Amino acid sequence: MNCKICRAPATPFDAVDFAKNCCEPAGLVLPRTGRTVTYYRCGACGFIFTTFCDAFTHEDFAREIYNDDYARVDPLYRSIRPESNARLLREVLDGACDLGARPRVLDYGAGSGLVARRLDDRAAVRGYDPFSAGHAAPPAGCFALVFCAEVVEHVTDPLATFAEMRELLAPGGVMLFSTMVPPADIEEVRASWWYLSPRNGHVSIYTHRALEFACARADLRYTALSAEWHLTEHRDAPCASLDRTALGAIIDRLPTGFIVVP
Repeated sequence: MNCKICRAPATPFDAVDFAKNCCEPAGLVLPRTGRTVTYYRCGACGFIFTTFCDAFTHEDFAREIYNDDYARVDPLYRSIRPESNARLLREVLDGACDLGARPRVLDYGAGSGLVARRLDDRAAVRGYDPFSAGHAAPPAGCFALVFCAEVVEHVTDPLATFAEMRELLAPGGVMLFSTMVPPADIEEVRASWWYLSPRNGHVSIYTHRALEFACARADLRYTALSAEWHLTEHRDAPCASLDRTALGAIIDRLPTGFIVVP
């Protein structure tokens, strides 16, 4: 097996039942399906991935993962995470990145579109989510800020996704996204790590090195902000108004993890 990002050899890392989900540490253990999901790990960049969903159609994803039960395995999905993300974006726009009075913002993976509604007075926010009936149409044009929270771990073709987002990012703009990198003891915990959960659609798990490589392939410059939050910009046209110290302070104040519902 070759790594989907750097093409170096990847070997079997661990295997779990398809029912394994992110809320198991909180007690949500779903009945086992008997369908084994094998994850591979790249020996060069550390990227962890499965090919289990590679042949899924849009209908397969909607039936198997993003169905009516999805909120059980991701209880923050409907309102808690988008409310938090809207507050984060407002703070970033007001205190760390001057993109103008009403910048064009893309919420890539918008769900119900709650982020756009909460930020309507501050930015012109366009939501995009192929699994949301109201936001399934692909966005047009470029955006000063591309926001992408808990999305890239769901994609089966990471390089294509980063290339697409690069085309949507205006020169001089910024892309702020979240996805968790593996913990330091990933060799010991392997697929018992809560985030490695196929029922949530987590098929691509990145290290900082893997993210740097994926962004470079899309001609983007990558900056790690934390184990969860990441920044990327056009390599030849970075954001001139970005206050990196202020952004780092904002990210440092954020809670970590996505299991426990307040």
